[in-house]
Amino acid sequence: MTAAVLRLIAILCCLIAAGCAGTPGPAASGAQAPAVVVQHGQGAATVPAKPRRVVAVGSADVQIAAALGANLVAVVRNPSSPDGNWPGTAKLAPEVLALDLVTPNLERIAAARPDLILATSAQPEYHAQYQKLSAIAPVVSYRRSLLLDSGDDLTRMIGAALGEDARAAAMVDDSRRRMERFVSEHPRVRGMSYAFGQYGSGNLHLVMADDTTSARFLTALGMRVPDPLKRLGTTDNTRFGMTPLGPELLATLDSADVAFISTYGEGARQELTANPLVAGLRMRADGRLHLISVDLAGELLMPNPAITAHLLDELAPLVAKAGG
Repeated sequence: MTAAVLRLIAILCCLIAAGCAGTPGPAASGAQAPAVVVQHGQGAATVPAKPRRVVAVGSADVQIAAALGANLVAVVRNPSSPDGNWPGTAKLAPEVLALDLVTPNLERIAAARPDLILATSAQPEYHAQYQKLSAIAPVVSYRRSLLLDSGDDLTRMIGAALGEDARAAAMVDDSRRRMERFVSEHPRVRGMSYAFGQYGSGNLHLVMADDTTSARFLTALGMRVPDPLKRLGTTDNTRFGMTPLGPELLATLDSADVAFISTYGEGARQELTANPLVAGLRMRADGRLHLISVDLAGELLMPNPAITAHLLDELAPLVAKAGG
């Protein structure tokens, strides 16, 4: 995988099984409320009831925890935003400590004095430091697979850790209702084919795998990857659900009704649009090739109930154009 693709995943970015949601731990002495045990892919976190100082080291962790009213004391910031805030998330107070999205700073995290660290959507370097992070505070990691868990699952896990199970369930339900309403308001989206990916350093990578968070989200809207592109997604080069599309195959994009492509690196957008195969695409002539922002690409890579409304608002004009 190219550095550009890894950077996209860094920037951007399963049903709840038994034991995934929080379960009561042993009762503490005195009037203190019982702790909650949250099972996750790297172990289990025993979290004090209603944690008061929360650190979030993944983009979706920040979005979901903020929506659930957590007191965030340190968070990973959005490197593509001047103020560091994530799309669809209310602006965080300036005093909230800023953390790097990719590289953990254990000293800075410890200085925030957290009683909970949320890492359900964190980058691989954070998961590699799981033991050291756990020595600072209880850590809630991914559910089943790094960067591939559904946003609904992450919301329920984070809700359990924050003592906000009911609020998290309501967020999930509201997200689903919004998606259903979106489909009813944009009926042409059902059966619409799409291509989604990133171009940078001379390479186009498309998200092909069905088990990615973006594919599950778009499939829930009734969208699909067209067969000509789907067949290209069976190569051994697929990683994190992304498949490289060789320059000679760029014309295959026209098999999709709509394309959402972000660009990375200086001059990448101009380089892509200047390519003769891209310049000759029917979808480009029809306005169905959308060169989207890194932020929108990040929302598509890590959709979750906290940002569903914002994401659908961004997608609405793009699918409307594809629908004719």
